Amino acid sequence: MRAKALIAACLPSRGHTRSRVNLVADWFRRSMRIYTNVARLIESPNERVLLVYGAGHLGWLQFAFGSSPNIRLRKLAEFAK
Repeated sequence: MRAKALIAACLPSRGHTRSRVNLVADWFRRSMRIYTNVARLIESPNERVLLVYGAGHLGWLQFAFGSSPNIRLRKLAEFAK
């Protein structure tokens, strides 16, 4: 989900707010689990992991992996030369 769609989903609208907020919370929970599971897989600094996910999770995952001091985020194009 895009950031604007996430925020809009949380806005009050005729009694549906709680289910929408839960949907957004579940989305963030899923993104955090993806990050945690991948970070747990990495056993050495020289190990490479290829992660393929849809655009909905991409922004958050790029932020999370890019903020991690133990993970270097690289683009696939760097390896496809």
